[in-house]
Amino acid sequence: MRLEEPAAATSKLGRQTDSFVPNVFVGREEDSEKIISLLLSSSNEQKVEVIPILGIGGLGKTALAQCVYNVKGVTSHFQLKIWVCVSDDFNETTLVKNILESLTGGKVEDLQLQTLKSNLKKQMDNKRFLLVLDDVWDNGDYESNWDRLMSFLCNVGTVGSKIIITTRIGSVASLMATKGLKPHELKGLSKQDSWSLFEQITFKGEVLEGGERFKRMGEEIVGRCVGVPLAIRAMAGVLASKRDLVDWEALRDKQARLDGVGSDKRISATLRLSYDNLPSYLKPCFAYCSLFPKDYEITVRTLVQLWMGQGYIDCSQSPSSNLYDTGVEYFKSMLSKSFFQETSVDNLGDLVVCKMHDLIHDLALEVAGKENFTLKASTSMVYDDVNFDRLLHLSFDFEEIQRVSLQVPDSLLKQTKLRTFLPTNLHWQGMSTQGGTQYESIFSNMTSLRVLSFCNAGMKIVPPSIHYLKRLRFLDLSYNNGMEMLPNEITRLVNLQVLILDFCEELRELPNDIVKLSYLECLSLIGCDALRHLPSGIKKLTRLKELSSFILALSESGAAAATAKISELKDLNLSGSLAITNLQSVEKDEAEAASLKRKQNL
Repeated sequence: MRLEEPAAATSKLGRQTDSFVPNVFVGREEDSEKIISLLLSSSNEQKVEVIPILGIGGLGKTALAQCVYNVKGVTSHFQLKIWVCVSDDFNETTLVKNILESLTGGKVEDLQLQTLKSNLKKQMDNKRFLLVLDDVWDNGDYESNWDRLMSFLCNVGTVGSKIIITTRIGSVASLMATKGLKPHELKGLSKQDSWSLFEQITFKGEVLEGGERFKRMGEEIVGRCVGVPLAIRAMAGVLASKRDLVDWEALRDKQARLDGVGSDKRISATLRLSYDNLPSYLKPCFAYCSLFPKDYEITVRTLVQLWMGQGYIDCSQSPSSNLYDTGVEYFKSMLSKSFFQETSVDNLGDLVVCKMHDLIHDLALEVAGKENFTLKASTSMVYDDVNFDRLLHLSFDFEEIQRVSLQVPDSLLKQTKLRTFLPTNLHWQGMSTQGGTQYESIFSNMTSLRVLSFCNAGMKIVPPSIHYLKRLRFLDLSYNNGMEMLPNEITRLVNLQVLILDFCEELRELPNDIVKLSYLECLSLIGCDALRHLPSGIKKLTRLKELSSFILALSESGAAAATAKISELKDLNLSGSLAITNLQSVEKDEAEAASLKRKQNL
């Protein structure tokens, strides 16, 4: 599945931290002024200067970099601005590719280093640039990779170009810093700023009865967060909904048991306290996010649909709500507790794209245990340490796996208990296994699947054996350009809630019996330009909330009598956006019968 939305739907996503500034940002005025001053200063000695921001996890290094990155004076000073998240893979080829993709906004297919450098040189040559390398570690041969990358950047950039790096590792900051420039070491927030941050999130201007007692208790809790904004946000998120002092005392006492523990472990344990205070129905939703790579950006829409697919969402307490709307409320609840970070909002201010802080991601991995497994390019060809029989959820980045010619073991593709089969990269073009491409065996063996993606898998024909996946709730077949039709057997997936067919550009028709998928809430057909009509009876999909496209048959078409009419929209409670095609064939009374004006959520 693509955790990226199609270009027609929203902006490009991917494993690339955005420069979005968090809503509550306090106590870093002096830090930001110092970094801005360094960015705008010029040096006759160095063509490209490197400014490291150093600090422990959760201090707000990325947030500080985001803040200065978006300052108007900084934006106007540089001809190019580039943001790249590095994380675990400090590899010259990967970095050059990611820098190029950040500049062009498109996907790079040719991964030959010299080609990448040549194309990047064309973009950056003789331009003053600002490059942010976020979350740099000391993995692998990072020193020689850095030397080669820096040599290249010095050759293409012009005087005044700057590089900001954020890192937790002192040796990395010292190595990469421009000679004579001391890394900017980020400290914890002051006592006053720590309280200000906590107060804004917890009280939101509300005056509580017995406020002084709450304040004293809150100050104790904040003090044990040692000035780390992420920990303060986590504790504030827990207490924001609690107005009984007993709850505050209980959290303080649990936190007090961490006294004497080192800073890093204390922060991790504080975040665990936040998780422990989550309602039970939110915990599996959080653990499921361990399937995504660190620093991965995902649309809220997709995240909620995946939770739906696993059956994590219960809207029985709100009969008027559907699964998706309830799932959005789940997400908002966790966002308010800082389990997610904002990276992109729409024109109305609604959050569209989110990510996890890397320490929160570590927590998700911890609580998920051994049921979730992410197949990585760095994973050994030997899987002796993985018990596939216990595995319930599998994700992978096939682009990286193919880069190192890693094969997926046949034994993994025969796991009958697997509930999730999820590539996290849009460009994987099918899978290499020890026995070749094995769609049939997956459909036959993985009969417990709830979530399945064959996005951009080069699939031209969907095998009829797909009907074995009776428990399937989420199916993504998007970007399979050679696929002209779906087998009627797909209509036997009676539990299906989400069907994504975006940019299947040669898809000509949907099975007539698709109207039997009575649990379907989302049918996405963005970019299906060859689709000639929707089948008659679409109004029977009464749970349908999201329908991206409604294609009317042209009146001269011989099949028009057996196709959906615009009047069928009357019975559908749709929201979001809907594109209607071939309106020229619709009479006025037919259009009025659709009652589109009454659909307030469209």
